[in-house]
Amino acid sequence: MRHRPVSRPALFLLVFLLGGIVSACQSTPERKLEKDGFTLIYRDRSSAGAEVEKMTLDHPLIISEEAMTNHLLSLRYEESSLLGKKRYVFSTRDMNEFSTFLTKALNHASPKNIVHFMVQSVKGTIEGDVFASGGKLHWRFQSIQGLDFSSSSFPGYRGAPWRLLPKKGQQFHVTPKLLGDRTQENWLLADLILPEKAKRLTKGIPTAHTPAPPTQSSERATLEKKLKALKQFHEKGLIDERDYQRKKKELLDGLL
Repeated sequence: MRHRPVSRPALFLLVFLLGGIVSACQSTPERKLEKDGFTLIYRDRSSAGAEVEKMTLDHPLIISEEAMTNHLLSLRYEESSLLGKKRYVFSTRDMNEFSTFLTKALNHASPKNIVHFMVQSVKGTIEGDVFASGGKLHWRFQSIQGLDFSSSSFPGYRGAPWRLLPKKGQQFHVTPKLLGDRTQENWLLADLILPEKAKRLTKGIPTAHTPAPPTQSSERATLEKKLKALKQFHEKGLIDERDYQRKKKELLDGLL
């Protein structure tokens, strides 16, 4: 008895179904990027807990590297010990490279994934998650400077060794509870574009978007363009002789 050959569409469907069965039986491997001093991992949002699993993630997220750098430089925390200090979460060491890869990770994140990060600092590991939901950027830290976060009514004594410090454009995540809302002091919700630039950006810290200081030749070229435009305004009668001479003197004085 001769067997009837299987048609090409039927064969394709069979292969597709078998592939689906095999993939369903296997766990999806995490995508990981490791560089000197930091690690980025795409994780399924279900691994972040029931609260995150119920959220609708705004991924992929369109955010610039400049905005991401400002976030990283703005994040601060406070030690809970008696003589505890207020410190920045991230140092400026390798900030450019970390900011670049973290930006790209969010730019290409799946709606089902969050970005988990680990940064090796001088004092210990910084570990946490970052994801976007509800028009906000969520920063949730498990560890800062090697110190794991834990919740307690007595921070600094038998509970959390640190707490994040919200600034303008940032606020704590609040979890509704039956007996009262719970403020999670290791979890910040931040505006995608913070209303202020981190003060550290104005102190000469090199970033990918920090322009090089102008040279004398570039300043002279800019001055020449301004003087030329000013002369044209005067010749066309847009400004009188008095205003022309006053503005010309201001431009020349600014170079000297």
